[in-house]
Amino acid sequence: RLALAGRISYLDRVLQGVTSEDVGDFVPIPRYDDYQARAQYTIDRDEELALTLLGSDEHRRRSIPASDPAEDRAENSDTSYKRLILRYTHLLPDGSSIVVTPSIGLDKNSQDLSFGNGPGAQHIGVSVNTWQYALRGAYRRKVAVSTTVTMGIDMQARMYSAHRVGSSALPAREGDIVVFGQRPPAQTNVDDWNVTTIDTAPFAVAEINLGRLSLIPGLRLEPVLIEGDPLRPRSQTQAVRGYERFQLPANPVPDALAPLRWAPNPRLVLAFRATKRLTLTAGGGIYGQPPDAEDMSPVFGNPTVGLSRAAHVSSGFGFKLRPTLTLEMVG
Repeated sequence: RLALAGRISYLDRVLQGVTSEDVGDFVPIPRYDDYQARAQYTIDRDEELALTLLGSDEHRRRSIPASDPAEDRAENSDTSYKRLILRYTHLLPDGSSIVVTPSIGLDKNSQDLSFGNGPGAQHIGVSVNTWQYALRGAYRRKVAVSTTVTMGIDMQARMYSAHRVGSSALPAREGDIVVFGQRPPAQTNVDDWNVTTIDTAPFAVAEINLGRLSLIPGLRLEPVLIEGDPLRPRSQTQAVRGYERFQLPANPVPDALAPLRWAPNPRLVLAFRATKRLTLTAGGGIYGQPPDAEDMSPVFGNPTVGLSRAAHVSSGFGFKLRPTLTLEMVG
């Protein structure tokens, strides 16, 4: 089986003929395209292979014009990604199943800001190219009448190559409180850096049905290897020095429970069918992720920044108003 799909924007071209030329100065007009392709091959009745290609490109420009050319402000951003994903599924005679999914991809992100025209103009830019490699394998088996277990491993490797020039304050990073068009400070700098992160996470999930109560406990261990260069800002008098560190996310527990600090990330989901129409749900877990490569510049950031940690908790309900209509609320 073969499938192809694609989409391309046309709003920017249509607006040129029906609106004033400066509409883009007030409302950013995006330009984008995305495309998908999939080929599925049935090896046997219970065995299948699927190859998927995903791609997307987006371009955006926004500006603040001024009567004084020195006060013109503009921003250009370009984002694109490509993914090639192979998925193998096999249902075994005993009812268990195997799923293996390797993938490869390339992400490109760039952002350019300009302030003013002429000799006194300021230009700021950052670009990040990322090669992404992943392999996920899972084995699912029913171990009891009411219990199904899934075990596997989730491996991800990312190779970042980044370049940044301009102010240390712009482009703004996540958490920075800035307004578009804010003029940056006069101090500028430049940096090129590389970061590689390898995340190998074994995991296990159980699905347990106890009458009207369903439990889905899970465990996930996420050791991360981080390599990069340089560790210090580049210098003409010192050789470039890289770094390598192995990190295992620490659970946020009191010091008195230090032996549990390196325990796997736990997750738990509960669903209770109170009536034929009402189902109550609750869930929680500890999550972690490697630092963003854009924050690991020795000039504009910190190469030694650690992993992010988060505790998530949610609860809610689902109420079936009609056989084909359900209301859900989650907090």
